[in-house]
Amino acid sequence: MAELANQFGARLKHLRTEARRAAGQQVITQVELAKSAKISLATLRDVEQGRYLPNWAIVIDLAAALGVDCTAFQIAPAPVESTCRGRPAKGKVAKRTK
Repeated sequence: MAELANQFGARLKHLRTEARRAAGQQVITQVELAKSAKISLATLRDVEQGRYLPNWAIVIDLAAALGVDCTAFQIAPAPVESTCRGRPAKGKVAKRTK
């Protein structure tokens, strides 16, 4: 069940961000999506992070808010390269030149 929740959450986040960006649409924030789907922000965050597998009513509301069919959640999300800032991996540190 935890694996299914993780997969659903990853797909939801992908639909909310990357898929919309690729289609030239504005990315929806978690706050906007929660309001549009009439669910709490905490619930949306738990779903995206794989801590909660939503019931069918929430799936329908999320799909409607995103403008997709419920079957859109069945497709596995494409891997996304991380663009997070942070410490580089070991061995990938640029050498300083004087």
